[in-house]
Amino acid sequence: MISFFFQNKYHIPKPDGSGDYSIAVWRFGDGYKELGKYDRLCFDDMPPPKNCIEKDRLMYITLTRDGEVSYWLNDTRYIQKADGELVEVGFN
Repeated sequence: MISFFFQNKYHIPKPDGSGDYSIAVWRFGDGYKELGKYDRLCFDDMPPPKNCIEKDRLMYITLTRDGEVSYWLNDTRYIQKADGELVEVGFN
């Protein structure tokens, strides 16, 4: 999943004014759905009714205070150090 992100990140991330960023990668699955009675993630920049996806996050990416990139996948966390090395650190 991390290698897929590296190959397909399309100029993402774009840090905010403080230099921080966070990215959530969602499973797209069966495509866009109507809001319905489920707790779905809906996009305001798309016309309803089919502008929502299931809340099924695959990966969460953040920039740490130390300038390292943190990747959260299921029950594992990885840190990408400044030299590019990727280290599994688990959750702490």
